[in-house]
Amino acid sequence: VNDAPVLVQPANQTNLVGEIVSLQLSASDPEGDVFTYAADGLPMGLVIDMYTGLITGGLYPGTAGVHTVTVTVRINDVVADTKTFTWTVTDLLFTVTVNVVGNGNVTVTPLQAGYHYNDVVELSAAAGTGWTFMGWSGDLSGNTNPKSITINGNYVITATFEENIIPPSVLSIVRASGDNTAA
Repeated sequence: VNDAPVLVQPANQTNLVGEIVSLQLSASDPEGDVFTYAADGLPMGLVIDMYTGLITGGLYPGTAGVHTVTVTVRINDVVADTKTFTWTVTDLLFTVTVNVVGNGNVTVTPLQAGYHYNDVVELSAAAGTGWTFMGWSGDLSGNTNPKSITINGNYVITATFEENIIPPSVLSIVRASGDNTAA
């Protein structure tokens, strides 16, 4: 009697969108027969090596949710053992925090509580009357305005505005020749 290979039950998995993952499946055959692995229901971006049982890849945006994954071991394309587990992919939201130094404001477009990986956000600085936008600091640098960023983490950005300094006027008093009276 030839005993079938036995697949070890994989644990349920939980990862974040954007993560690179690796999960090694394990199976054994009492007679040492050669077998292959297969998987159905993997989140998009993941693949299984049919000879080693290694599941690898990156969890793409849009894969958030709970995925029911069925893995099998086969001998000569005949299913010998099957296990099912869940792979939960959580969509991590990132934040954009803007601080202002001086008199001005920053418009964030689109304005949202959180952003997904690879979202594009535009920051536009507007100086108050008598002030000038000087530039960005923190997780953004330079003075390009408006400025677009592609989200790949949390951002803390400061927009700096400086007051326009107007030199004081100089009043010159010129006396006419021979005039000794004070002006």
